[in-house]
Amino acid sequence: MESAPKDGTHVILAVSGAYTSKQIVGEAYFNSEDHEEDGDWWWAGTSSGDYYAQSFKEAAWTPTHWMPLPNPPSKAAQR
Repeated sequence: MESAPKDGTHVILAVSGAYTSKQIVGEAYFNSEDHEEDGDWWWAGTSSGDYYAQSFKEAAWTPTHWMPLPNPPSKAAQR
């Protein structure tokens, strides 16, 4: 996971959790300002200011794989 961007760029991330034997996959980003100087991963659409949201460390999720998001569809493909 050292190669994953830690600048807030959204990526597709796979995690394993302490409470499930399955991989969870979704869009996520790294917030370097969370958890003192370490930073932490968050699912897209959530942040530390959200009442019900948890960072990956708080939820006991361990990122295992990542890949960049695909390019959005072209305007021609949207017609």
